Amino acid sequence: MGIIKRQTILSSVFAYAGTGVGFVTQGLLFPKLLTQEQVGLVGLLLAWSVGLAQFANLGLNGAGNRYFPYFRDHDRQHNGYLLLSLLTTFTGVLLCSALLVAFRPLMVERNLEKSALFVDYYFWLIPLTLFTVAFNVFDNYAKLLYDSVPGSLYQLFINRLVILVAIIAYWFNWLSFHQFMVGWMVAFLTPAVLMGIRVAQKHGFSVRSRYLSVKPELRRQVFRYATLSWLTALSANAIQIIGSIMVNDTAGLKSTGIYTIMVYFGSVIALPAASLYKVAGTIIADAWKRNDTAHIADVYARSCLNQLIIGMLVFVGIAANLPNVFQWLPAGYEAGYYVVLWIGLGKLIDMATGVNGVILATSRYYAYDSAFFIALIVITIGVNAWLIPRYGINGAAVGAAFVTALYNFVRTVFVWVAFGMQPFSGRFVVVILIGLAVWWLAVQYPYGNGTVRVMADVVLRSGLITLLFGGLVIGLKLSPDLNQTVTGLLKPFAKANWNKIIMRLFRFLFKDLFRSLETPGGRQFLWLLLRYADRPRNQPFQAKVGPFRFRVIDGLSFAWQYKEIFTDEFYRFQTTEATPVIYDCGANIGMSVAYFRQQYPTARIVAFEADPAVGAILAENLATNSIQNVEVIHKAVWTNGDGVDFGSGEADAGSMYSTESQQRVPSVRLRDYLLREPRIDMLKMDIEGAEADVLADCHDALGHVQNLFIEYHSYVGHGQALAGILTLLETNGFRYYIDTNQHRTRPFLTRRYKGNDVMDLQLNVFAYRV
Repeated sequence: MGIIKRQTILSSVFAYAGTGVGFVTQGLLFPKLLTQEQVGLVGLLLAWSVGLAQFANLGLNGAGNRYFPYFRDHDRQHNGYLLLSLLTTFTGVLLCSALLVAFRPLMVERNLEKSALFVDYYFWLIPLTLFTVAFNVFDNYAKLLYDSVPGSLYQLFINRLVILVAIIAYWFNWLSFHQFMVGWMVAFLTPAVLMGIRVAQKHGFSVRSRYLSVKPELRRQVFRYATLSWLTALSANAIQIIGSIMVNDTAGLKSTGIYTIMVYFGSVIALPAASLYKVAGTIIADAWKRNDTAHIADVYARSCLNQLIIGMLVFVGIAANLPNVFQWLPAGYEAGYYVVLWIGLGKLIDMATGVNGVILATSRYYAYDSAFFIALIVITIGVNAWLIPRYGINGAAVGAAFVTALYNFVRTVFVWVAFGMQPFSGRFVVVILIGLAVWWLAVQYPYGNGTVRVMADVVLRSGLITLLFGGLVIGLKLSPDLNQTVTGLLKPFAKANWNKIIMRLFRFLFKDLFRSLETPGGRQFLWLLLRYADRPRNQPFQAKVGPFRFRVIDGLSFAWQYKEIFTDEFYRFQTTEATPVIYDCGANIGMSVAYFRQQYPTARIVAFEADPAVGAILAENLATNSIQNVEVIHKAVWTNGDGVDFGSGEADAGSMYSTESQQRVPSVRLRDYLLREPRIDMLKMDIEGAEADVLADCHDALGHVQNLFIEYHSYVGHGQALAGILTLLETNGFRYYIDTNQHRTRPFLTRRYKGNDVMDLQLNVFAYRV
């Protein structure tokens, strides 16, 4: 696994660097700068050329993976294997060119109406096929000599870099579309030339026929294997190639353009698999030659697990960021949303089953793999022929996922039965469950609008996914290879206690999450937040929490009320009274009353609520939950009984300062009620801005109040009265503690309360006697 791991990691680095360039090019610039028909042309040419290049190779690359160990001889240029490949491939290119010329009338007839642009560029398939197959020959030869990294660099990075330069030049009108297509073609010529130079310089290259020496028996075996596996090596791409061609044939270039972009996004997760297959084929072929089945089984199990981990991380990252992606793409591309998910799922299944095809193709049962692949082609065509006319590009994507799953299921079962090898364990289930949980968490946070916010959201959301998924996989030690790699990277810092550091870092970054998860009430709050916080504001509904069932006015307010009241227990106090007296001023829908009754079953509770509509729901919730011995007063707490002008406002912010839905409501003088009581154990005051006036009026009526909670509100355009409240508390012998649920950065610049246009400060004041 040492060579596989090292070269797979290096190849993956170049692959993902190329993915970054490709994302800018194909994911961002193509849809913005090219029409959907032009994007469809690029995708269709590429699909045809990949298929034709595989056909032109006449199966020799696949045979090389199986029989190159019998050619290996450095002093004799590996018995002319490269020359044999070039001659075979050149013959195949001539054959493909002849077929393209012969079938042009038919292709013109089928595409002239729906895909006229493809007709104009039809013969570009000949040089494009030549460039593609030349690169494949040189790259395959290099990877047979354990040199797979340059191919990844040239094909996955340099190719996309040249395309990026060409599309930027087209963006600035330095190139016409036709000239851009020439640049696009050069992007495929460049890797072929660079790969040829690499092979000549590092591995030697001679066209002398004297080196070409193949024993008759080996020649027969290679010919038989190449014949059977002519198209087998295309299996990783065949499904998408057939899908693109059939989408164009059914719906035209416009739909092909959308499908091309969506397939690109969905296929990104499979890049490490391509790097793995380049190295693993040679390793496994050598192991078969030694009959080292234990080594093959080890490579199989570890590669499947590692590929699943990498693929799941990228799949979740792409899936969670799709809403951001579609904010960038022009109108029309949103039709491909589920294409990305289905294509990605198919790629993930392919990665999770690892090198099953490589094991089969390099074994004595290689003929079965060819048969499976032929069946794959037939089933793919049949499934697409049924699904695409009914469901369009989504049908092609569903078909791709279904056929990929079926194909890998058959190959995996065959390898298991034939060789007793199967890679799966309970760790696979854990990885999948972690991925699904992280995906679910990642989409709970609302998505933003605007370019800057979307870009920031992608970075933050992706970082969160990586931290959570990667941290859990490493922390649970699901992959020894991955943990070993991480340990090696952290070796210079080995003396540090990284478990403690990482835990502290997680606690710092997600301290609120940690705190919430530590208690049942905190976990209940998170569930409420995820369950109800995204509901439309001010839309009533029924909710159940713990033993209580509430009619709720606003989901977000309900979740945060629960946190303050039940999780953080803002209102909990100590008393030795058999029947404590509690005054709840601003009882809202009754959550605080429910808490008081739960904690103090014998208490006498007086609840005040000014808003008539909210007061009705308060009474309903008390009845629903059988909360008795509560005196409900449907009046505003004020300095007199003459009534006040009250605005309903938001569900949790109705006040005298609100101008929305303002109405005259009855009031009571709180001072009169307080003086009637010999002792008040808790006075809760959440009356949205009226607290300063009411407390000033009650300055001589607080001597027998033991605990006092005040939610202080400061409204823009009105005087601030915090100093007066604190002076009043001190005069009446209270100690107090002040807290806020919002910490503003740059307070001299940020002068409004977040999420509230009329308030600039809100504080929680806890006053008590000692």
